Amino acid sequence: MIVTVVIVPVVVLVRMSVEIVTTAVGAVVGTFVLVGTKKFSQQFF
Repeated sequence: MIVTVVIVPVVVLVRMSVEIVTTAVGAVVGTFVLVGTKKFSQQFF
């Protein structure tokens, strides 16, 4: 019983942290892509 009590919060924390990390990485990548496309289009058009 004690093992499951310990495992459940750990799994929940890991899932939350993974979601937060993926969201942050997605936001950073999106920002980079936006900035990159703007600079790229400015250079060529």
